[in-house]
Amino acid sequence: MHWRGDGLRLSAADRDVKRIKAAWKNPAAAEELAASDPDLWAAASRNNITRTVSKAVELAAAYRDLNERKLTNYRRRGPKDRRRS
Repeated sequence: MHWRGDGLRLSAADRDVKRIKAAWKNPAAAEELAASDPDLWAAASRNNITRTVSKAVELAAAYRDLNERKLTNYRRRGPKDRRRS
């Protein structure tokens, strides 16, 4: 049986990280994120979190059910890299 890799989930989680970072800086992006992914925005808009890139990676990895280290490596290497995470 062929197991589907994490490629699509990694790219979606990377996009989520960018959307979370944009939502923290821009109220219009925050409204768009709240409309499209209310659960992700609920996690990202809590008052007691530090708004750093590592926290955005942590939130996106948890939302997409990915290993945080895999997502960090994917973001560091880029989507074209074919090495295993």
